[in-house]
Amino acid sequence: MYDDDFYGEPSKYDEMVDEFKAVLRQEVKEEFQAEMARLKEENDRLQDIKKNWNAKVAELEYMKTQLKREMETAKEDARRARLSELLIPYLKQAWAVESRWKYLREKCDKCDEHGYIHFISPQGHKVTETCDCRQQILEYFLKEAEIVQIENSRYSKDSIDVWFGYTSESGDSYKQVRRVYQGEDFEEISKCYGLVFLDKGDAQRYCDYLNKKVIEKATAKLKGS
Repeated sequence: MYDDDFYGEPSKYDEMVDEFKAVLRQEVKEEFQAEMARLKEENDRLQDIKKNWNAKVAELEYMKTQLKREMETAKEDARRARLSELLIPYLKQAWAVESRWKYLREKCDKCDEHGYIHFISPQGHKVTETCDCRQQILEYFLKEAEIVQIENSRYSKDSIDVWFGYTSESGDSYKQVRRVYQGEDFEEISKCYGLVFLDKGDAQRYCDYLNKKVIEKATAKLKGS
């Protein structure tokens, strides 16, 4: 007969095997976790290296672009300086006429801070309109223009070429000189863009002429409204 107790209860050997398996599983688990932690740390370190590398590459590209721009600017400045040096004998003082917007009158006390008048219409509606004192007109003024005039003997001894001459009022761009005032009546001048005067008195009289026309036109418009 078989002994049920012999087969039913675990032997010391089985207990040792189970204990060994449990210890082995725990060690494998700990080693796996340690390896995963090491791999994660290594991955984080590599990611940081990659980010720093990309940042360095971007920084170098930016520095390269800036250096290229500075070199181009330096070359352009050198060309302009050389050109200015060559053109010194041909420089002439001139005056151009430029314009800017201004209010026709001083602000009155009938309108609000934004220049609007508020009133009630005969029908009882609230009405808002811009005050006459806030009407804007063009004001013409003189601008010094150092131009370059070079004699052109290909056509005749009296002909000249007029080059670029002066900066705009804001100082950030050049205005092209199209022609020089030759003493014609102001009424014959269709527009002042690109026109320069070699005599300041002529330029001022032309400014006064334009400003007078603007004032007369604005005054007539106010009387008719």
